Amino acid sequence: MPEDPNSVLICVATGTGIAPFRSFWRRCFFESVPNWKFSGLFWVFMGVANSDAKLYDDEMQQIAATYPDLFRLDYALSREQKNKNGGKMYIQDKVGAMAGRHWLVLRSLHQVLWSCTAAAVQ
Repeated sequence: MPEDPNSVLICVATGTGIAPFRSFWRRCFFESVPNWKFSGLFWVFMGVANSDAKLYDDEMQQIAATYPDLFRLDYALSREQKNKNGGKMYIQDKVGAMAGRHWLVLRSLHQVLWSCTAAAVQ
């Protein structure tokens, strides 16, 4: 985890790739860490085929409800959503769409990006 609690943490995952990030959001929102209280933005991009494949969704929805200014969750559901060209919505489409709208957040000096995806994601 970054030393700066004001960092922008962006996690990009497909399928079970979300599992390693669970420890990150638990550190930020559930654990009591001496001399460190998360106050930045934790942004999760999760790509799965269908809504029923959203791993840890209940936990992430709880965080989003409790910390709406600190936690953001965006899903790319390839069999349920369409990208801007009418094709399947993949994680790279979702990240690309959000990047245009939130360029200042993504250019933050205190940004950390982690990715745990399949090799096919480009």
